[in-house]
Amino acid sequence: MSSSPYDERMNEVHGLFGLGFGVIILFVIVPFLIWIWSLIHCIKNPYLSDNNRIIGVVLIVILGIIGSLVYLFLPRESSPQR
Repeated sequence: MSSSPYDERMNEVHGLFGLGFGVIILFVIVPFLIWIWSLIHCIKNPYLSDNNRIIGVVLIVILGIIGSLVYLFLPRESSPQR
């Protein structure tokens, strides 16, 4: 029994929503959400001085996910700057 072109096409579509969809979520959506979260956190963080806030935003915007991870793992001060 041979498969029809329709069956072959449906197998390709199912493959897209299988492992491929998980890879898209893992490597595209999660880093984008981390980037957005770190950008908002940097802008609203009361513990940052204005100069550090500007540096953080520029770092996050220019370096993307790498800048977000650098920002998130940098040491923090314990008292608000404002």
